[in-house]
Amino acid sequence: MAEASYVWPFQSYASMGPGCAVLDYQPNRITTLWTGTQKPHYARDGVAAILGVSPEKAL
Repeated sequence: MAEASYVWPFQSYASMGPGCAVLDYQPNRITTLWTGTQKPHYARDGVAAILGVSPEKAL
């Protein structure tokens, strides 16, 4: 009979940085959005909705 013990460290998918974003906004157009999210399309759509521009104008 063989026995063994294994230890596996906790693997978190938490962000290693602060929850923030930097936005370069020109009138009626989002040119650049930097963020550490894993879902950049959600960030784009959310910022576009807040600023009142269509997501197609958000690059």
